Amino acid sequence: MRNRMIQILVLVFLLFGVVVWIFYAFAPSKTNGAKTDEARYHELLLTSRSISLAFSAENGRLAIIVRLLHRLFHIPDRYFKQFDAQCEGLLASGYLTNISITVSNATSHRGQLTRQLTSVTGAWDILRWHLSWQSNGVAVTCRPQDEVRLRHALGQ
Repeated sequence: MRNRMIQILVLVFLLFGVVVWIFYAFAPSKTNGAKTDEARYHELLLTSRSISLAFSAENGRLAIIVRLLHRLFHIPDRYFKQFDAQCEGLLASGYLTNISITVSNATSHRGQLTRQLTSVTGAWDILRWHLSWQSNGVAVTCRPQDEVRLRHALGQ
């Protein structure tokens, strides 16, 4: 009887934690919109990390419960929409830029390109990158000050 009561209490606290997390994760910002681009960029990085954490939680011990919550509340979809909106806002303001780098035989060196990009930036400064097998090009969304490092890392 006592073990059953402890299990119920743990489950109640776990569900309460999930509800609080969902509330704070998706609550609108209480600021008046007077944020700097740097502050909005750091929010974008937090959203990117939240996406990563949401997907890594699906492989944890509570994977069945996490997948169910993701399907019920569309959590990854919300994070992706939030990320895209933040990224588009920073691209429109000029804080972020899209660059295209041509790499010879890019498709056969995909793993090497990934390691080079993540090693030079710490994996968080690059927000998106896309490899085109048709043009041997790598399209990267990053800050303008990171462009030189990225071109150097990819051999240009």
